[in-house]
Amino acid sequence: MVEFINLTKKKIVITGTSSGIGFELARKFLKSGNLVWGCSRSKSTILHKNYKHKVLNLEKKNHIEKWIKQISKDSSNEIDICVLNAAFYERNLNYFETEQNIIKTISVNLISSILISKKISKLMINNNRGMIVFFSSSAVVVKDIGTSTYSSSKIALETFAQILNKELKKFKIKIFIFRLNYLKTRLSKDLKKTEVRKLLKKFKSNIFNNTNKVYSKIIELFKKNINTQNILISDKLR
Repeated sequence: MVEFINLTKKKIVITGTSSGIGFELARKFLKSGNLVWGCSRSKSTILHKNYKHKVLNLEKKNHIEKWIKQISKDSSNEIDICVLNAAFYERNLNYFETEQNIIKTISVNLISSILISKKISKLMINNNRGMIVFFSSSAVVVKDIGTSTYSSSKIALETFAQILNKELKKFKIKIFIFRLNYLKTRLSKDLKKTEVRKLLKKFKSNIFNNTNKVYSKIIELFKKNINTQNILISDKLR
């Protein structure tokens, strides 16, 4: 693991920067001298001259298109790293799940990531470089009840990322998907301590147990000359 080796003067897009991982990553990249474009449903609490925030509904295709168009203009059509962090999760048994929540989960977790990566990758193709990072979840292998819609959106995202990697490799664009285990965020705040312990016991490690490790791994992978089919980075089950 390469720790605390910073990048500087890079152009970075991060979704879901109002709290949690997205918020912390944005702050870390800004602190080391990068330009960051972020979005969330709410106004930003990040006050920095190199940060541009957009209040955005990722369920709306036209909102995404306008945002990326503005980023293209602001960045002179150059983006180095895109981190697709935004996610929606409500734990419900499928027969109690509302249609609204099902559509929202798939739209935010999967469709928005596909649409954004499609548009950002075009900018990266023009410059023959770049990296896109997706976040999946250990929920896809744990398969707990109440997570059917969320887990389905994440396993679909993993499949998408793996195929996208094959499509963009010739343009020197790196694709990675981090299958996060337990990390204390807004999405995991409702988990009981007994549930967290039970979850962690199922894995041999928890490699992304804080945002510093997520940040360091992004930098490590960006700096390395990597050309691999194995783009999924995850903890192993016991």
